[in-house]
Amino acid sequence: MNNVLQLNNQQRYIDLLPEVGLLPIITSSPLSFVNHLGQLITDPDRKVITTTTSDEVINVVKNGFTFENNQPEDIVNMSQVLLLQSGVSLKDLKREVQVAPNGSKMTVKYTLPDYTVDLGNGDETQFQILFYNSFDGTWSFTVRAGAIRMACLNNQVHANDISMFKAKHTPSINPDHARRKMVEAIQQFHAEGERWSRWKQQSVTNRHAFETFAVAAGCKFVLSSETMSIYELLEHKSVYTNRNLMYMWNQYTKHEQKYLGSNEWAVYNALTHWSTHAPAGRKTNINNEMATTVRRQESVRGAVVRRLAA
Repeated sequence: MNNVLQLNNQQRYIDLLPEVGLLPIITSSPLSFVNHLGQLITDPDRKVITTTTSDEVINVVKNGFTFENNQPEDIVNMSQVLLLQSGVSLKDLKREVQVAPNGSKMTVKYTLPDYTVDLGNGDETQFQILFYNSFDGTWSFTVRAGAIRMACLNNQVHANDISMFKAKHTPSINPDHARRKMVEAIQQFHAEGERWSRWKQQSVTNRHAFETFAVAAGCKFVLSSETMSIYELLEHKSVYTNRNLMYMWNQYTKHEQKYLGSNEWAVYNALTHWSTHAPAGRKTNINNEMATTVRRQESVRGAVVRRLAA
């Protein structure tokens, strides 16, 4: 009886969330093409995937492939079921849903304020659960734990990746598995908080910070030029033309270092500011911008593991 009452209380917090809004519907049609004789041919083995928000073909799949129980609405509903089954506190729960304009991929992000790491002086980070899914083959269905720093709304990247689920299609959720994974994720979140606290005390040189940004930006020239000063590096074309590296360096020197000091916490926040807020490249298709953010987060994770203290 108590479990039922608790479930009803948790459902109340989900019911208080604003409506998601109109989501696209994934549709399919036979794959047709014009052959060299000008004849319209229908391929019996394949079909094209489109959505109700765009006429653009986002994928070509085998004829037997189905999106049953794998529609955007299903992803949102399933995410709510996972949260309810996990047994975590959903008090003051927040939700953000993002869908690519052509409907090719989507993310659902929940922030759970009842799980907060306080690093002092108003510097708080809240626990998040992120759901990724794509309909163009970009991503597998993935559930991952994360965090958001409230001072600047950066999506924090955990040094130790916390992947709760990963599958080609949305899996059926075992309640015991959901609870166990959520407990592990929250424990890891608090462990990350202890790491962040140590980073605030760990001073760094400008050179170390610059090299860390170079790792995330993929600028190998910096790491292979140990005898060059930062000023010399900044005048080299392979450095000043690397927009990602320059974005992080400017964010660090003009903002994070100024307010947080010359420490690993400031370096980390420059990294996550880039992965969260930096604009996509000029040639990046608007439908791939979410994929760019996910790739940047992986780059940040790699830089953190290689360059910052454990």
